Amino acid sequence: EQSLAASTAKWKIVLGHHPLWSGGGSKHEKARVLRRLLLPALCRHADAYFSGDDHVLEAYTDSCAGTGIANPRPLPLIVSGAGGKQRALHAR
Repeated sequence: EQSLAASTAKWKIVLGHHPLWSGGGSKHEKARVLRRLLLPALCRHADAYFSGDDHVLEAYTDSCAGTGIANPRPLPLIVSGAGGKQRALHAR
């Protein structure tokens, strides 16, 4: 978070391996923990979060509600892990 806050970059795009949201599989608990750990810092300082891991291509927007930030702006979350083999999405 300190690096993001100190950055003077016009766009702050964070790359991570694990998605924070995904319709692609069995990693819901991991994503829930990562959201709790990462979303407050991402919502305060980042313009977008890109990840892979799940073999899907998805685009989400997190409202950043519940992060304790007054007037949060939505955070785009992109999952692009379909380079090897595409998996079907769960119908939940």
